Amino acid sequence: MNQLLLHTLRKEIDTRAMYMKFTKGIEETDRMFVELAKNVFLDQVRDYNQHNVEQFFQSSLFTKDFKLEGDYIKTVREI
Repeated sequence: MNQLLLHTLRKEIDTRAMYMKFTKGIEETDRMFVELAKNVFLDQVRDYNQHNVEQFFQSSLFTKDFKLEGDYIKTVREI
């Protein structure tokens, strides 16, 4: 379950990072700070058990590249 949640989160983060890159006119690979509202992610995984999602936020798969700050999931991506 955690792998599926991680895949969903990475897909959304990468989409946001690419959007930011293109709207800023960046043509080279760059590291970008990306944040996603926790509610947006929870809406995307609403069909999954809430307990599984909370466990995911505590897992090493999540904490390796992401962190929760208030109502946001934050990370740095190289795009």
